[in-house]
Amino acid sequence: MSSYKDTILTQRGSSIASDAAKGKLQFTITRTVASNADFSNYNDDNLAALTKLPNEIQNGSIVDELDDTDQQGTTGTQVRFTNTNVKTAFKINAVGLYAKINGDDTEYLYSITLADSPYFMNDYSNKVYNQFDLIIYVVVGDKANLNLNINPDNFVSYGYLQKRLDLKADKVDLDKKADKSDLARIDLSSATKDANKYTDDNAMLIARDETVTGIKDFSKGFKVNGKNLSLQGDKLTFDGKPLLTASAPNAPKLDISIDKDTGNINYQITPSIIDGGASVTAYTLYYKKAYENNWQVSNLDKTDVNGNIKVDKGVYYQVKVTAKNYAGSSYDSDTKNILTAKVPKEVSLSINNDYPNGFKYNVTVGDDGNANINGYQILYKKTSDTTWQLLSSNKSNGNITNIDYNVAYQIKAKAQNVVGISDESNTVLNSYADNNIYGVKYARYRTDISRTQNQDISNCGIIKNIKPVTINNETFTRIPKFYIKKDFNNDYYEWNISAVKPDDSWYLSPVFIDYSSSDKKELPYVDVSNTINYSAITRKNYHCFDMAMVDVITVLSILEKCNFSCAGNYRNIPIYNRIAIDNLQSPSSWGASYTNLYIKNDSSISKFEILGYSRSGRNTGGITALGYDSRYPYCNLASEATGTGSTILGTNFTSFQGSLQWDVPADSKVFTFDSWADNNQNRYLYFSKAII
Repeated sequence: MSSYKDTILTQRGSSIASDAAKGKLQFTITRTVASNADFSNYNDDNLAALTKLPNEIQNGSIVDELDDTDQQGTTGTQVRFTNTNVKTAFKINAVGLYAKINGDDTEYLYSITLADSPYFMNDYSNKVYNQFDLIIYVVVGDKANLNLNINPDNFVSYGYLQKRLDLKADKVDLDKKADKSDLARIDLSSATKDANKYTDDNAMLIARDETVTGIKDFSKGFKVNGKNLSLQGDKLTFDGKPLLTASAPNAPKLDISIDKDTGNINYQITPSIIDGGASVTAYTLYYKKAYENNWQVSNLDKTDVNGNIKVDKGVYYQVKVTAKNYAGSSYDSDTKNILTAKVPKEVSLSINNDYPNGFKYNVTVGDDGNANINGYQILYKKTSDTTWQLLSSNKSNGNITNIDYNVAYQIKAKAQNVVGISDESNTVLNSYADNNIYGVKYARYRTDISRTQNQDISNCGIIKNIKPVTINNETFTRIPKFYIKKDFNNDYYEWNISAVKPDDSWYLSPVFIDYSSSDKKELPYVDVSNTINYSAITRKNYHCFDMAMVDVITVLSILEKCNFSCAGNYRNIPIYNRIAIDNLQSPSSWGASYTNLYIKNDSSISKFEILGYSRSGRNTGGITALGYDSRYPYCNLASEATGTGSTILGTNFTSFQGSLQWDVPADSKVFTFDSWADNNQNRYLYFSKAII
């Protein structure tokens, strides 16, 4: 719908209105014009300074004067523009009024009215009639000093005619001359109504003291205030100008949608810009199920242009509307078709690791809203991110593949049907990791080693994601978090690893626990140095190479290679033929048995706990077996040794036992050695725990 702003008086218009208010002059609003100029860069001062309206494209008609009862010295001027002579369509961006001071032939631009939303005037090439009416309220000073030039070339308003004549009369014989004294009784509305139905031979006849009983000939017309009211061809005219009559409005526009909460039909009616010359008084809304023949009818007031139709759900409906004015009903609007349904509800999401193919998702919908589900949205992000990524699919299950290994993700889902998209499902927290189990089995003396799980170690996500990283210009090997399970039965060890914890019989190495946090949160990885530093390690977040770290490297190396050959290094981590630091015994100062081994759980020496196995009785020689304590499965120390030489497990030494000491922070249950003597040099291999 078109709309227009408040009117601005030009500088000359303000001057004229001011002088008229003081009684210094009288003036006449002479004509109205339309412009299609672009006024977007004009402010009020620019508009007030104009003396001529830019791009005057059409002259209109002044058809009536209306009083503004709320404003003294303000009047309403009704103007009209039609397309009967328009060859090129245009937008009415502004309407101007011109005026003359009585006694002065100079014409001045009096006021300007700009469009907020301009009326579009179509050309007349298709013989479709357009009419644009606008009431312009302007300050005129004293209304007594204003005249309107209501003498248009094409139109006269019936309202203006009736108001000016102020006639009231009974129906009388039109072929007789009316006395002036009868004019006060003429009811012109009756005359108009009957004249518009002249084809039915019903009209008004005016004669003194007589009423209308019929009409035989209206072609001659009659005089009103000296001006002729007559029928010319098929038009009722007054003083030779057409007297406008109304016809039924054009069909309105109908828009419908589904209320996604109730499944009912929302409707919106937009009146046609061509109302037939009379205001729309009512609407009739028709609706039915698509397979039915009979329409249900809802009669609406003219203000009921927005509303709701309560309908059955899961059914296709058809809806249309007509508009009415006093002249009749419009044609039907376009018939709209719609499926009555609601948005889906009760959406649930499940997520499973499907390594190496990402996360496998499955979406279930408890309530489809009486319409088929036609799409799904899977939203996911790392727990550390703020932005969600979107995966759209037309299937309720599938895989999310664009994810990083060993990273925690939040995942949620939505479902959609023809009505709209559901609310979000539950949010699932999961880490993408290899959920397969990989293992080996070997005899106590590390012979007869073989794989125990039917898995291809080359696809192991843990091993595939061990990679080099650089931190503060130093090179580390990053090992992703994984769980370990060790069993010892009938002189056989079985070691298994998995990126996810199958049950409580599996342990997580202390190197993957942040003991500096109050909740001892799990870390997604640990970084192990690729160099040996010959000075004490004091860097923040770096840790000396400890027994738990030895355990992690031992397990990974044996599982990956399915043998005990660990000479030199593992994944660039130097181990110098000593995969385990096995030469541990209790210092005599602790007052402990020579063969007992202890783990320290507190800063106090008295809180050392004895391990569930004894060290080798030999002080020198190659290690032939490691002990196992299920309470501390990561503590694999020498339990047997040969008398001479060395084995792949390492060698017992006695010469340095006084300088070799293991220590641990309180409550951590992590072995940490302060010094380890090797050829009389202190060496430190260190690692950095992940900071998250």
